[in-house]
Amino acid sequence: MKNPDHSAGKRSRILHVAAYAAAAVIAAASLAAFFIVNHSLNLVHYDSGVQETALERSTQPETEAGLRETRDSPQIEISALEKRLKENMESAAQPPDYEDEVLNILLIGVDYENAVSKGRSDSMILLSVNRKYSKIVMTSFMRDIYLEIPGGEQANRLNTANVLGGPALLMDTISQNFKISVQSYVLVDFLSFIDIIDTLGGITVSITEDELAVANGYIKGINWLLDQPISSGMIEIPGEQLLTGKQTLGYARIRYVGNGDFDRTARQRYVLNEVYQKVKKMNVVELYHLLNSILPEVTTNLSKAELFSLILSLPEFSGYTIDSWSVPADGTYTYLNIRGMSVLGIDFPANTQALYEKIYQSDD
Repeated sequence: MKNPDHSAGKRSRILHVAAYAAAAVIAAASLAAFFIVNHSLNLVHYDSGVQETALERSTQPETEAGLRETRDSPQIEISALEKRLKENMESAAQPPDYEDEVLNILLIGVDYENAVSKGRSDSMILLSVNRKYSKIVMTSFMRDIYLEIPGGEQANRLNTANVLGGPALLMDTISQNFKISVQSYVLVDFLSFIDIIDTLGGITVSITEDELAVANGYIKGINWLLDQPISSGMIEIPGEQLLTGKQTLGYARIRYVGNGDFDRTARQRYVLNEVYQKVKKMNVVELYHLLNSILPEVTTNLSKAELFSLILSLPEFSGYTIDSWSVPADGTYTYLNIRGMSVLGIDFPANTQALYEKIYQSDD
């Protein structure tokens, strides 16, 4: 007859061995994952974001090449706007009570190959991760917003800040004008954007006939830049379809269809959300290959530890709600012409309040 105590002891030892083995496997897998992610993070271009100081920069107004001669708005309107801009910069910031629970990362897309310090920021999306309310908010800032640039002699458009002082000045400009803490950025240039989308296997987009014509115009420009045949990789027909990286970039840059820059930034946020939806469905191996492909294209002032933490948090973030919008909000801006530039004169207090409500408050 078997001794029950002996059998129970044997089962206990087997369970202990199995538990130790499982723990060892988990530990080994975790260690392997750490080394894999750590290796990938070594590929990132880490940048302090610090360029020359504001007083050392040129303060000449930034205008687009080939800008048509336009009649400026009445001086009384310009003077009134610039007075409000100065008053806004001088007003004290009122950060939310729980700002520490929100991570704001400025995503910058620039139109210059050597993009770290000199590219004009064509795309500026503030990615806000709110752990308190389990939500992610994507906020596009219109590039033509007319505002004070810290250290500058005169106001200018928002998208010139990166040209004048790099990501550090761009973050500082948004922080001071909108009274919000922006201390981290991730930057890619347009050529890197193409590689990222191609690595993901493309993005599915529903494109109209009007959008197609304009997107193909941008694709021709990209082909010229890349020294490729001028008609290479064109979008052939309208409708829902899978776009390549080059085609997606052409789509995301469309500005002269629909509501101009507002629709353009909506397209950019759509593409960004599609990228996120693809990434969060990846397994560890797929994510490793993706990171190795795209991280060399990225410049950021986030530390390796911060990036590692964000990557580990992807499963948590996958359950967050996602909202997107643009600044300025409806009914809070006017169009003006200043020094030959078409700009947006916006109500900063109204938009600052809208930012707080979108990013820091519950949607319920």
